[in-house]
Amino acid sequence: MAYVEPKLLNRTDARASAVVQALLQDTHLPLALIDASGVYRYCSTDKARLLGTTPDKVIGQNVAQVLGKDLAAERMEQVAAATGSGRPMLVECTLFGTQTRTVIRPIPGSAESPALALVVHHVGHASANVAPDRAMYDVVRSRIAPPIPVAQLTARERDVLALIAQGYTQAQIAEQLGRSVKTIEWHRASLGKKLGVGTAVELSHIAYQNGLVPLSGPFASARSGSRAGPGTSPPSAEQSPDHAS
Repeated sequence: MAYVEPKLLNRTDARASAVVQALLQDTHLPLALIDASGVYRYCSTDKARLLGTTPDKVIGQNVAQVLGKDLAAERMEQVAAATGSGRPMLVECTLFGTQTRTVIRPIPGSAESPALALVVHHVGHASANVAPDRAMYDVVRSRIAPPIPVAQLTARERDVLALIAQGYTQAQIAEQLGRSVKTIEWHRASLGKKLGVGTAVELSHIAYQNGLVPLSGPFASARSGSRAGPGTSPPSAEQSPDHAS
């Protein structure tokens, strides 16, 4: 389990440090601490699990190495804005294939510790279904991973979408999922209608953008259940695990 050095959070009191440590470990929310240069100073086990890796492989990495160039650039813009205003930011987005609220909260620095941004993802968690008091946040909508209807897809449609993105033909998908080609064709048509796109390339982009397929970057081999398909890897801008910074 990842550990946060007390000095990192500007906590010199041992009891305060223990409370912070317990909150980070016991809330079971995907969260991370990022410094002003974009380096991960902390990554919770739950966040690392969504990235398909372990905290030690994230901590010390730059956000661009983990998220890809485009999403990382947007994330650091958000961190800078939150730090500049001193107010938490609520980012509405689609991550890990579902509607997500990402909260970026600035943590002031001191002579002993750097300024940080606490990034918390409310995804697949009860709190994601609770409407926040929007007056408490600067609310923005992600440009790179905007809320899209992926969250409305059925589990089977997500499976089909992921396999399309990996380059499988409809016949191969049918064999892989134990369904008829006709059924896969129906799912393919339904995906196009729900997501408002018409080509396999567009469907693949959405799948990669929302973390429905394994990464092709440094964390690919660690993702649970991942396996290589016959398709090619996406560009780095689409490698984000949906983007979990």
